[in-house]
Amino acid sequence: MGRRFRYQARQRIRTALGADACLIGRPYLYGLGAAGEHGVTAALTMLGDELRRTIQLLAVSSVDRLRAEGAELLRRYDGSEAGAGAGAGSGAAAPGG
Repeated sequence: MGRRFRYQARQRIRTALGADACLIGRPYLYGLGAAGEHGVTAALTMLGDELRRTIQLLAVSSVDRLRAEGAELLRRYDGSEAGAGAGAGSGAAAPGG
């Protein structure tokens, strides 16, 4: 879980800095192996749901707003929460398994 969280956080940071696309790696392959085309659709739906949830947690209304406010969001969370978030993400993976 910790590894997945760090990957998602990096994706959101890249989006906030203006990235137009990112690679999703293996999730679609896991879906393909598990359930064929329906599995790929489910995996992509989950990724979209996670993106929406993250955007809501950042209190922005869209990816366009994330791009527009991204640098400010990173500055705001860099000092107090980025350092704590990195430690919390690493620590959260150990107790959870």
